[in-house]
Amino acid sequence: GLRNLIAQDVDGRSVAELDDGQIVTMGNRQSPSGPGSVRLQGGTAALTSALRDKFNLDVRLDSRVHQIAVADDDSHVRVVTADGQELQAKVVIVAMPPKQAASIEYSPPLGTDRLLALATTPTWMGNAGKVCLLFNRDNAFWRDDQGLNGTFMSRRGPIAQGWDNSDEHHAALCGFVFEEDLVHVRDLSAKLRQQAVKPQDQTLPSERLQSPILDQLERIFGPKVHSFVKLNCYEWSATNTFVPPPAMAASCPAVLEGYETTYGDVRLREPLGRRILFAGTETQPNEHGHMEGAVMAGERAAREALEILRSLP
Repeated sequence: GLRNLIAQDVDGRSVAELDDGQIVTMGNRQSPSGPGSVRLQGGTAALTSALRDKFNLDVRLDSRVHQIAVADDDSHVRVVTADGQELQAKVVIVAMPPKQAASIEYSPPLGTDRLLALATTPTWMGNAGKVCLLFNRDNAFWRDDQGLNGTFMSRRGPIAQGWDNSDEHHAALCGFVFEEDLVHVRDLSAKLRQQAVKPQDQTLPSERLQSPILDQLERIFGPKVHSFVKLNCYEWSATNTFVPPPAMAASCPAVLEGYETTYGDVRLREPLGRRILFAGTETQPNEHGHMEGAVMAGERAAREALEILRSLP
């Protein structure tokens, strides 16, 4: 089951980096996510893994959905994946970024208005990337040496917002990178891939990765940032891409120009027919983009599914 909620430790000073690189104190006990915040040991995947294990769910990874179609006699829904798998269900809940949901072929069809709403809803954090540096558990130098709690904001970048992401295994610093600064995340990811395939005898222990991201962290926390034991980078821009279904490919680009749907628009969560439901954090009028919004959307869709299932003969 799900265990080990980690309270975000806010003891210590938070700092801000100004446009000119000056580092100033923001105050004590600041947190990027507000008071009382908690994290999940193992990340948010621990939540879905716990649900899978508790209910013995059949989870299929790397199975992109190509089509969702209600049977002609309305007896079931057929789901077809891009690699040819075919599944059947009484009710389907589509819980994914609206732009990606719009890329699926549906029967009955979405219709132009509904497709527009899904395709033009920005994916929360779809313009962002994340960088995380892991250190040995006893090497939280920003706390032990400097009295900092790891929370920082920056007007200079590339990282706009960062925090202490330590757990029982590692001390850690993480941060978000946005928009044009994502080029530095891509560049750092490429260097990490090159380093991973480099023969062991050609890798110098003192060799440092060069990156504006690491330069910034050194400005804020000092040279010990280079003592990390692992560095992870991820960019979410792929989830913010809409690929129109073949039937709409010709007309979509012109229609979508200058159009944007707001989070929580009712068209994002209306059922399609009787058996296809929609969830996901962007569908929520409140708390959209946050974990709370995802949970609220999931609970709503579950209630709708149960109501449908109870009405079936």
